[in-house]
Amino acid sequence: MEKFRRRPGEEILLKGTIDYLRGEQTFKAIMFKGAVKECKAYLTTERFVACEESSLKMFGLLLVLISYFVAKKIVFEIPLDTLASISIPKEKGSQELCFNRSDGAEFRIRLNSLFNVRDKWVDTLSDAVKNARPGVEIQENDTGIEFVRRAAGA
Repeated sequence: MEKFRRRPGEEILLKGTIDYLRGEQTFKAIMFKGAVKECKAYLTTERFVACEESSLKMFGLLLVLISYFVAKKIVFEIPLDTLASISIPKEKGSQELCFNRSDGAEFRIRLNSLFNVRDKWVDTLSDAVKNARPGVEIQENDTGIEFVRRAAGA
């Protein structure tokens, strides 16, 4: 597994704690099959990256400080030029998002921090995609946002 490091010229736009939701979210799956994985998320000028959250945090302040300086293993990564759409549940107060790549891969996350505001993440992510892919058109609909490449000459 690759470790997260910023690439030359890459800037971090947002970071926060998320739950990576894998498979169905039943009690049994969550408790025994690891259907939820806590991750640290980074939105950069080039990609969205989810990294393993350090297990050292439970062992004290010194290890927490050390864990901030150790590179984190990447759980999944979505280059902004491959992001096709973001599905957004309409339930009021829901903190879930679903990222869909152009190759069909799907990544469901839940923002799980008091300071992670879904609208802020969506707006910043849309702006980052627009900057990374100048020829993209952002189309909002009832289910979320689609990133569509404009036709040549349009």
